[in-house]
Amino acid sequence: MEDILYVMMGCEGYYIRYSDAYDPTIQFDKLKGPDFRISKSLDPSLKDLTRTIVDSAKHFLALRAFVESQSRPEYGLVNQALCASLRKFLNQYALLTAQLERQAFYNEAFTLHNMTIRLNHISTVLRHGFDLAQAILKENDKKSEESANVFNDFDKVLESLKESNGSSNLNQIGITVSSTKSTVCKGGTILRILAGRLNMYSGDPTARDLLKTLLTDASKPYLKMLTLWIHKGVIDDPYEEFLVREFKSIPRERLDLDYTDEYWEKRYTIRKDDLPLQLSSSEVYEKVLLAGKYLNVVRECGGTDVSKDVDETFESIEDSRIVLSLSSAYTHANQSLLSLLIKTHNLPTRLTSLKHYFLLDRADFLINFMDIAEKELSKPSRKASVTKLQYLLDMSLRQPGSISSTDPFKDEVIVDMTHTSVTDYLLKIVNVSGMDPSEAMGLTGKDPNVVEKRFLAANRAESAQSASSDEKDKDRKVKHFIATMGLQLDFRIPFPLSLVLSRKTILRYQLLFRHLVELKHIERNLNNSWVEQAKSKVWRATSSNERLNEWKIKAVKLRVKMLLFVQQVLYFCTMEVIEPNWSKLESNLLDAKTVDSLMEQHVYYLDTCMKECMLTNQKLLKLQAKLFMACRMFGEFLLQRTKTLIQITPEVLSPEERGNLKKVIGKNGEELGPDDLMSWLENTLNQYEASFDHHLKVLMEALNYYAATETTVLLSLCARLEVCFPLT
Repeated sequence: MEDILYVMMGCEGYYIRYSDAYDPTIQFDKLKGPDFRISKSLDPSLKDLTRTIVDSAKHFLALRAFVESQSRPEYGLVNQALCASLRKFLNQYALLTAQLERQAFYNEAFTLHNMTIRLNHISTVLRHGFDLAQAILKENDKKSEESANVFNDFDKVLESLKESNGSSNLNQIGITVSSTKSTVCKGGTILRILAGRLNMYSGDPTARDLLKTLLTDASKPYLKMLTLWIHKGVIDDPYEEFLVREFKSIPRERLDLDYTDEYWEKRYTIRKDDLPLQLSSSEVYEKVLLAGKYLNVVRECGGTDVSKDVDETFESIEDSRIVLSLSSAYTHANQSLLSLLIKTHNLPTRLTSLKHYFLLDRADFLINFMDIAEKELSKPSRKASVTKLQYLLDMSLRQPGSISSTDPFKDEVIVDMTHTSVTDYLLKIVNVSGMDPSEAMGLTGKDPNVVEKRFLAANRAESAQSASSDEKDKDRKVKHFIATMGLQLDFRIPFPLSLVLSRKTILRYQLLFRHLVELKHIERNLNNSWVEQAKSKVWRATSSNERLNEWKIKAVKLRVKMLLFVQQVLYFCTMEVIEPNWSKLESNLLDAKTVDSLMEQHVYYLDTCMKECMLTNQKLLKLQAKLFMACRMFGEFLLQRTKTLIQITPEVLSPEERGNLKKVIGKNGEELGPDDLMSWLENTLNQYEASFDHHLKVLMEALNYYAATETTVLLSLCARLEVCFPLT
């Protein structure tokens, strides 16, 4: 009996000794607990009873070592609360041992059988506690091993950094999930293990009561963090064990100038590997994340708004009221941020302003700007002065009588210059990666910088053998890629509006703007060629050369056809795509009850405009690009042909002017006469006409196909084009 009492307190006795494999100085052995050897000389009738008591002693010693180990600060508050709860049961065991010792020494009728009966309940408790501790230690080892494997494999480290961009990644619905795993078992993982074992042993009353008590005690610090987050938007997590992780290194101060999605998506992320079982559903943890984020934004903007249920307390993480409280907090946070955005920061007015500047519903400023900046916009994009263009744009926006002069946000408009056409911007990504254009622009939640990265990848993929010819093509493209084609606007968006009007959103606006500006520029070119024809005597005069008269008529007809085409596309994009969808957006925004729905409706509007303006379909993009290029080049061609016409019909000039005419020299140095020039004009015009007619026919056929299979609104444009340009 004395030996057993020694063993129950963790010491060796005379008949019961530690096994040779056990070393009490090694932490691993202490956590596993000692295996005891019972002397063979012991009466066999007592061995079974002794073995039961010895097993309880093993569980006690292992649990005591576990509590000492897991109570350290690095294991977090949940582990400390769990250990404090376990310590209560260890104290009960120690107290019972002292009582049994007294009985053994002072009660002669007290037997080993009596001791076994007295220990029965606490032994069961210790056994389940021991099993729980071993499960936690096993999870600890698993996490440590995974961490060691990742950091020992340099390739995996690089791959992890690339995939997560350092810390996190977006899931399918846009909620940021942290890919950084903790190296120890703590926080939500502890609660998940407890809840899992509680479900497993729900039919065992002793185990159920124990695990329920442990779960209740362990979840208290976690619930305190959860309540503080969902009701105040504050994270108090000194040991990084809460399901929401905060990256304080991502400040909000620089968002006014560089409003990326980084703050919104990466400052607060979900520790998906450390979620409690009760919060592991995506629907639940999304609400937890967003409720706190919304209130956090309100607080950072100077608000002190907190949820009305902030003082509500819960006994355990299993409390069914948590879900109701979370839903209430989520709704309240949404309404608070929605009110902040719409009423305090005037989001509807800001959206209207974006529509004015990017979607050109009031484009008087753009017409004025293109007039006064014509010289600068005619330069190659790399040689144009952005500073000068900004100055000229500011002049246009402040022009007395202009609609934009009364806009409160006109000072936020910034001139930007790109060196790649809209078509190339999208098509090159598709050609390199096989991605959908909308996905490539970050329209499904990806980093918009992927565009630039994929351009670099495309450039690296070019053949070294054709380097010289590619360089020539590049020089030619740079020379012909004028500033008008690379012109785009940017907009300063203050926090917290920058969370809704993110870089991905502005990218959509910019692409739509560039598409509309390209159409406006082509229309302007074709109109300028008409003005030149109206002013020039050689264009207005009837020539004695019938070939020239026919050529003029044919050229004017082609110009009118091209102008009509451009105007039909421009009308379709603005009046049949942008405006109707804007009306729907305004209606949807009025009905928006949450920030989520507001953001979704806004992004959906832009995505719809992109799709219906034919900017996300590879074939339609290519066909539009070819037609736009033909129209643009033909407009420039007509502007430059006045001197050629004078060479063919010099009679329109005075004798003095005819004397100053210079001879036209061909590529091979030969002199070109009127007939040679006339043949060249006819041939060039025929090429322009054939190219335009062919690609227009293919476009109309493609529009019919895609209107029937994908985008029904294209039927309207197709019908208009068929009326203007009947297929023969």
